[in-house]
Amino acid sequence: MTELTPEQLAEKRGKEAAYAEMAHLLAERIANVGNLPGDYHKGYTDALAWLHERGNTVKGRFHKLRTTWEHENRCESDVNRIVNHPAYQEIIKLGWDVVPYIIRENANSPGHWHTALNKITGQDPVPDEHAGDLAAIAQDWIAWADDDAGQPNGALKWRENE
Repeated sequence: MTELTPEQLAEKRGKEAAYAEMAHLLAERIANVGNLPGDYHKGYTDALAWLHERGNTVKGRFHKLRTTWEHENRCESDVNRIVNHPAYQEIIKLGWDVVPYIIRENANSPGHWHTALNKITGQDPVPDEHAGDLAAIAQDWIAWADDDAGQPNGALKWRENE
């Protein structure tokens, strides 16, 4: 099977997907990166730069912290411990900029995001009858995100294509 060049990957899958794939391949080949042909070497260098930049954005920080939080709480059932985990608390410290990513995450996989959203936004769109129902709570927050009431800049742009 012929390996695609970085440009071919970017054209086929989009720049972000291509760089993510190249970064994974790079991790496998890190010892031989200097021996790669010129086009590949530049592509991998660009992928590393992209990874570094991504890790320094709110989105990148959120994904890194979320991954840590989920991994370290995968067997935890105590909600207090889950929401007081250091990575979860760091997510809260990211403030309003992280809210679209939390909403998107909650839409894809409902979880214990109510506390973070409540602390960041000062809002609580969840009725008492939804307490404990993560899917219903996620839908309440999604409805809130789609409404412009109570948000500093109108309706939240949280969907991938917004």
